[in-house]
Amino acid sequence: MLAKMFLNGRHCYVAVTEMTEIENGHLTGGSKEFMVKLANGMQEKVIVRGDRLAGIDNGCIRLG
Repeated sequence: MLAKMFLNGRHCYVAVTEMTEIENGHLTGGSKEFMVKLANGMQEKVIVRGDRLAGIDNGCIRLG
């Protein structure tokens, strides 16, 4: 899977090495929260709206 992010003034794609769902009872509408670890050593907490969860199956998530 790839993550699309804005880094050093341009959009780039970085490989996702690990993606863990975080249990959060505060989210609504089918949204889910994930901790995403990237191949470049960064990690991000990201909330994916319920209507965009299908986009994860396409192999790319957007960060930032």
